[in-house]
Amino acid sequence: MLAYLTYMAERLEEMHRLLKPTGCVYLHCNQFASHYLKILMDAIFGPKNFINEIIWNYGTPSGGRAGGKKPVKTHDCLLVYAKKYGAHLYNKQFTPYSDSYLKWFRHTDDDGRQYRTRSRKGNIHRQYLDESPGNPLSTVWSDIMQNYGKSGWFPTTQVGTKYPTEKPLDLLERILDMSSNPDDLVLDPFCGCGTTIEAAKRKKRRWIGIDISAFAVDLVRNERLMDKDIPAYGIPTDMASAHKLVSDRPFEFESWAITRLPGFVPNTKQRGDGGVDGRGKLAVLPNETESTTALAQAKGGKTFSIDSVRAFASVMDQENAAIGYYVTMKPVTSPSALTLKANMGKVTVGVSQYPKFNFWSVSDYFEGNLPHMPPMNNPYTGEQIHATLF
Repeated sequence: MLAYLTYMAERLEEMHRLLKPTGCVYLHCNQFASHYLKILMDAIFGPKNFINEIIWNYGTPSGGRAGGKKPVKTHDCLLVYAKKYGAHLYNKQFTPYSDSYLKWFRHTDDDGRQYRTRSRKGNIHRQYLDESPGNPLSTVWSDIMQNYGKSGWFPTTQVGTKYPTEKPLDLLERILDMSSNPDDLVLDPFCGCGTTIEAAKRKKRRWIGIDISAFAVDLVRNERLMDKDIPAYGIPTDMASAHKLVSDRPFEFESWAITRLPGFVPNTKQRGDGGVDGRGKLAVLPNETESTTALAQAKGGKTFSIDSVRAFASVMDQENAAIGYYVTMKPVTSPSALTLKANMGKVTVGVSQYPKFNFWSVSDYFEGNLPHMPPMNNPYTGEQIHATLF
């Protein structure tokens, strides 16, 4: 927890520095960290700039949630702070009236408008339903369900999450409606699969998204926004910047290179990884094996050698991998390496055959040459994908 709070403190300091006087920050957290983060936020933003704690009640205490010797967890917290309380932007939001409240609008005028009567200072007033915005939004939100939930008693549901920790679009749209206006600039420094970015685009806000994962950048550009021309910084765009990444941050280069292979994710452990830098799953079981495991290794700079090729082939045998990809900076032309590839044989998927051992390069990637791959599963959703260049 101390390491996590140190990590967050560095980033929250920068968020505070960048925030406009009219701006707000929303920090999503669970019950394990919310009280620690509240103290940290007070220290950075100041207790007087605390706006509210929002309870996002996203589920029902049923099914798999009901296990364990404790009450069922059905909520997370949103800690909301202003840069300068009182100067911050707040657009009042409303939720629909309950059915029991709507029954009070039992009258209809000559124009067909529903209304209720109310007595104020001895006078009778009409409250028209079409002029009543609803209930002011409270600090408990029970109308937005988690993505992985099923339809239930919630007025608003979104079913079928694609990626771990993915948030409902409705949740982010409400936050943007509350604390920003069209053309305002929204920053998500942990943008992940890009829900905030999609919400910002829908709400006509400008946006900046930051994530440590090159896969997240690909996802936002190719799935969320369907626009590969969106500028991205910090990832290679040509051979020169790829070489620079190898030189400056070799582990980040490995992760980036692995995610160029459709269906692969890099290892979270980059030291002592046993010669495997990334893994994937074939969508269809090959004829020659009972395994759908796909392995990858990425080599940058001058680290390529025939010994490392043999070592990777040995790891493939040990893990009974169906197929393997050895990624280098430039195409492999070594006769002994190509002979090893041929000797590893082929796998048959459907009516197509694929080499069991494959070479592919960063140079191929920038030249638009796809790796020769059978259909793969999306590592996050399990859905079948086909080879495509990000």
